[in-house]
Amino acid sequence: MVNSRAKGCRGELEWSAFLREHLSCPDARRGQQFSGSPESPDVVGGVPGTHCEAKRTERLNLQTAMEQAVRDCGDDIPYVASRRSRKPWLVTVQATDLEAFCRAVVEHLDGDRYGLVSELTAFILTCKQNNTPEWMDGLRKRLETLDRDIAISQGETDAG
Repeated sequence: MVNSRAKGCRGELEWSAFLREHLSCPDARRGQQFSGSPESPDVVGGVPGTHCEAKRTERLNLQTAMEQAVRDCGDDIPYVASRRSRKPWLVTVQATDLEAFCRAVVEHLDGDRYGLVSELTAFILTCKQNNTPEWMDGLRKRLETLDRDIAISQGETDAG
């Protein structure tokens, strides 16, 4: 039998590693696990202004997980990061928080200094209007394209 606490701890550690590797959050780590509150999130050092509820389970009650994130988030934007065994991470955010969540991610990645927040907000709204479920992949690809364009416009190269 799998120890659910140990699996939860592994999930928090894995999500912290994902944040460090993919979202430029070098200080991401497992939070203090003593009570649900803004002072004790599952993961600390992630995207500023967001509150993560990390779940590593085969059978997730997403509504319950989101309710927990909302209850514990304080003034931050709640989201659930979840993963099943041998499956990729999924990020769930309430539709009403989608724009603010994406804005927080983009601003964290310094996109605002290039005026990208409004462009990416328009991209996100288009995804919402077209009911595009792969918005995070689309956002990541668009950020990569914009990053290349910025590097080219500044005269940077791969040899850089």
